[in-house]
Parts: sequence; C-alpha cells; structure tokens
Amino acid sequence: SELTVEWRGWPKGWALTGLLLCQGMHPETQRQLEAKLKEDEYTCAAFCKELPYHVWNTCPLCLCGLLPVLVVCFSAICRLDYATNVTDIGAQIINKMGLSYTVYYTAGCWPQTSLLPPSDLQRLETPVQHCDEARFEIAAGEYDALSGSLLRVRNVTDLHARRIVAVKVTPDWRFVTFIGSLATNDLGNLYAIDAQEEQAKEAVPLLTAVHLKALNAQCQLHSKSVIAAKQAASTADGTLEEDTAAVLTGFRQLQVIIPDVPPLEFGGDFTSLPVPEQGSSLPYRAAFSIVCKQPEQEGAAPVEFSKIAVLDFRIRGMNINHPTQPGRSFAWAESALRLVDTQPNPPRGANDFAKEAVKRFQSQSCPRFVPSKEGSELIYVAEDVAPAKKSPIKSVWNEPTVLPSRLVAQVQLPSSDNRRLGNSEPAIIDDGDGADDSSGKEEALIASAAKALTADSQILDIGQDGLPLAPVSGCPEFVSDLYKHSQSLSQTVNDDLFKSPAQKAADLASEAQYRDTFVALSDPSSNSVLDVDAQVLSASLPSSSITGEVMGVRLLYNVQSTQGTGDVQRLMIAGCKPIRAAGRQGHMRMQYALETVMETLKLGFVKNKYTAWLACLTADQRVAIVESPKQEHWINMSMPFPVWTGKANQPIWCPREHQESCFEVWSNPNPNE
Repeated sequence: SELTVEWRGWPKGWALTGLLLCQGMHPETQRQLEAKLKEDEYTCAAFCKELPYHVWNTCPLCLCGLLPVLVVCFSAICRLDYATNVTDIGAQIINKMGLSYTVYYTAGCWPQTSLLPPSDLQRLETPVQHCDEARFEIAAGEYDALSGSLLRVRNVTDLHARRIVAVKVTPDWRFVTFIGSLATNDLGNLYAIDAQEEQAKEAVPLLTAVHLKALNAQCQLHSKSVIAAKQAASTADGTLEEDTAAVLTGFRQLQVIIPDVPPLEFGGDFTSLPVPEQGSSLPYRAAFSIVCKQPEQEGAAPVEFSKIAVLDFRIRGMNINHPTQPGRSFAWAESALRLVDTQPNPPRGANDFAKEAVKRFQSQSCPRFVPSKEGSELIYVAEDVAPAKKSPIKSVWNEPTVLPSRLVAQVQLPSSDNRRLGNSEPAIIDDGDGADDSSGKEEALIASAAKALTADSQILDIGQDGLPLAPVSGCPEFVSDLYKHSQSLSQTVNDDLFKSPAQKAADLASEAQYRDTFVALSDPSSNSVLDVDAQVLSASLPSSSITGEVMGVRLLYNVQSTQGTGDVQRLMIAGCKPIRAAGRQGHMRMQYALETVMETLKLGFVKNKYTAWLACLTADQRVAIVESPKQEHWINMSMPFPVWTGKANQPIWCPREHQESCFEVWSNPNPNE
C-alpha cells in the first residue's frame, strides 16, 4: 500500500527495535522460530525488519479486535463502571462489542412469598409497587458483562398471563418459546413469539385442542401402573393409595432445538441451517414434561408423576396480515406430537434389590437432547414414584441398596414415520376434563393426535467411575464450554507455530470425545458428601451406543446453603445452565477475552482445572455468572421486576420448582438484529 511505501523510507529505528526483540528471545525459542520460518525461506532477521510495517498496516484491525480486551483492562485497572447510566445508544454499542448479556426471564411474583411492608418500600431509592401475583410477562434485560449493571430492559410480552413457568429461546435467537397459562381455567400451553418483539399482545399456541386431550389421556393411561407401584410400596406402612386416575395439570422443563443439524452452541454455524420457506420459520423440536396429578381428596396425598413429550413445530404465515384486523399477525403453528413411553434399565452392576427398585422409576422429567445426536436421543431424570425410606439390608457392612430417588437416564427415540405437521384450532382444556375416560378411549385419543414411542432407557452408572450415589436436584444441562483454563497469548502463539498437525488432530479428537458433556447438581438432602450441601458436577457421554457409561466425572463447585429469600434455607446457587449464544464462532467472546487477559497477566483466580461458565439462580433471587467457587468472583445481575432488595421477605420471581427454566442468559450480540 502507499502507506507501506511511505514507512519504508525510514525503517531503521523500527527494524532495530524488532531485531532487539528477536535477540531477546530464549535461544531455543529463537532457533525453533527461525527453523519454522526457513521452511518458507523466510529468516528471523527478515521477519523482524518487516514487523513494523505489518504492525502499522494492521493497527486499525488490531485495535478493533482487541477493543473488548482493552475495555476489560481499563475498567479493571481504573475501577470504573462504564455501564452506569448508559444511554440506549451506548447499550447498543456495548451489545455489538459482545460486552453484555441478555437475560430472558419470567417477570412476575409468586403468591407463597410475603411482599415488603410499607416501611421497607418507603426506604427504597427506586419507587416500587406491589407486584400483581396473577400477572406474568416475558421480559428481556441487558446487563453489562463486567459489573452486572442493568443497561436496558423491555417487556417482550403484554399478555397479562396468569402464570408463566418456563422460557426458552430457539437456537437461532429468532423466537422466544414459553409455557404459560393465559386464562383462569387454563392448564397452560406452549407458546412462541418473535424474540425482537416488544409489548406483544398475543402469542402463537403450539399445542392444539386434540394434543391437549391426548396428553390428558396419557396421564390417565399411565396413572394405573404408578398407583399400583405406590400401593405395593405403601402396604407395608398400612396405607393405601386412592385409585382415582391422574389428570393433566400442567407442563414444565422446556427445551427447544433445531433438529438434524449440528447445534449452533456445539460447533454448528448459521451456514449449516436450512433456508426456510418465505413466511415460515425453521423446523424446531421441543421436549418437555407433562405433570400428571390425582384430584385432591381429603385424607389422602394425591399421586403425582411426569411423562415426556416431544413436539415438532414450525411457525407459518409470518408474512400474512390478519384479514379483518390490519396490522395484526396471522401466524399459526404446524405441529406434530410424540409421547415417549420408557422404563429405565438398572445401572450396571446393580444388585437384586436395586433391580427391583428400578421398577418404581415410572416418572420421567427434565428431558434434554444430546447435542451430537441432533434430536434423536435424550437424557432425562428418572424418578422413583415410591422412594424407599431405608435399605432392606440392615447391616452397614453391606453395599447400599436404596437407589437415590432421582437419577439421570438416557434414551434413544425410536425412528418413526414422523407425523405430518398439521394445524387445527387451539383450545383451552379445563382442569377436570376427561377424568372418567375408559382405557380404550384413552388409547384412541392418544392415537388420534400423537405418535406413542416405546423405548428402553438406561440409568447412567452410579458409584465408582460414575455419577455419585445421590439424587439429582433440578435438571442436568449440556454445556459446550467445559475446558481447562484459557491459555495466555504466548501459549496460544506457541501452539499455533510449533504444534504438529498430528498433535493438533489429537487435541481435537480429545475435545470431541467430551462433546456431550452435561452438568448436574446433587440434591442437598443427600449425605453422600460430608459438610457439603450440594455439588455441581460434570460428566460426558461416550459417542457409542447407549450403555450407561459416563466419562470424566469431575467436581466443578461445592455449594453451601444459606438463609435465602422467604426466610428459608436455600442453596447459594441452583438452576445452573450454560450461557447461550447464536453460533459457536462468536460464542462467549467476553469469556475468552477476560480469561486470556487474566492468564496473560497471571491473575490469581484462574486455576489449572476443568470448569465452566454457568448462569445460576442465587439464594437471594439474582442471576449470577459463575466461573469460580468464590462468591466474590461472581457477576450478579438483579432482575428489574420484582425490584431486588436483598432482604429475605422480598417477592420471589423464580420459585424452587421452576428454577431450571424460569430464565435464560444469552451472550450478545444477536445476529438477527
């Protein structure tokens, strides 16, 4: 370039500086570098002479690429919070730089918690009103990734929903899906809405009337075997279970993927996505659990269990306006429902008592798609419908025979002629609808609206070389960024220059075998580890067929309990899940920049161990970005509604039973904006 020619007129000082840099290297390093350069007949001296020109010509590119790193360093050194009182334009700039997170969450208050008294409300700096316990919305808040300061917030919906219990964003960041109840007598439905919407007054229902009736029939059909298992277990206690059939009471634990393509968070990119038809979305696949429960009866505890459902859907008519109401969307959903009927096999090495106990694991919840299988395989939590209170063997010297009440299992979805995506009018099903259907009618209802998939599943190994002998709390979640700590800049350059192709291929193969890695939280009621209330663990699934094997079980964090919101003991972190991003290429730009700076400057809290950046719910109802077990290293984000006070009697927006699905954290920027 002309700029290069101009600089070539006086290179001596710069060339001398570059030569001194080369001469300052360790002799062995200099020899390796020169040997590498001589492969292309390019000497170290020539490299040092050319260095100033390349630096000058690429300076603007370097500054743009390193800008997030420079902001991180400047903010840390000067102890400045650049996100305070930021303008909307400033928030957009921070968003595009990848220095912020977007948190989608269920904005509302749950009735089991007391509201703040008027005296406390008056002392708050920000005026706050009592939150309406019967009004829920989906909100999206953008937060500075360094300090957790709120940059801006918007309501995605304006539905005045009676309940919203789960929110998930599609992997391409195009739609927000959620589970909600919009009317008083509504059990709930799955809905979808454009992720860029603000104050949307309607959402697209994904389940139709016949789907809801089929799900209700599924509850009734399986309630007989569940009640029989509980009756057999309760006979010894002198109590008998009511034989009234269970009915559908709700949905929970939602996950959404794009099937049959590499997941965007796990190595895929937007170029691998199919091109949708005009006015239509990509095909999506949702997995969720349905909640089945007996009607309340005086003097008897109702039987409750869960079953897994898989829904393929596509949004149509996005380019069509409503014929009678201009400006209103005419979008609808085409969907096909599949119901998964599975009975888990006992873990490998189980004794006869454990094999007998597995027959009671007839409840399935927390379905999560295995990333490498692209929608054809799930892990889930198998639940004992009648947990044993003690081992049938009294001697403490015998091996444990009481299985934990919640264990992780794996199932492959049988190949089927997928039901044709179709559309019919959605409807609301009342709480008691269909409770007296006969078995024949139940099977007919299921067959008319869904495909029943019967499959064996396998409980993952527990004990030595497996998961701990402790029940799982919440839902396991797959992560894409389990790693040893990020390398320093010098280590990265050294690997790029001197690692052979065979070594690089071996490193990639080693990473690939841990592609299907999930994290799980052990139950705090377990006594498997002394002086620890719970543990965040990671484990990987082998790429082979399902055998129950798990690899690389590692401890990430020990978790303690504390006095949390509602004046009850809560884990300091729970509901942990990965930070998501639309595409692996720009995935966690902030995470990589921050860790590279910390390792290069040798800051103290980067450890030589496997870890993962997770988004967790704290005991005081904030969302924390957790990379270290030390609380002072967390990035805490307070949801703008209800207003966070830090007091034990503040309103709860995410109750314990929904903590795995009431929020989701995305790393900016959004490629669709």
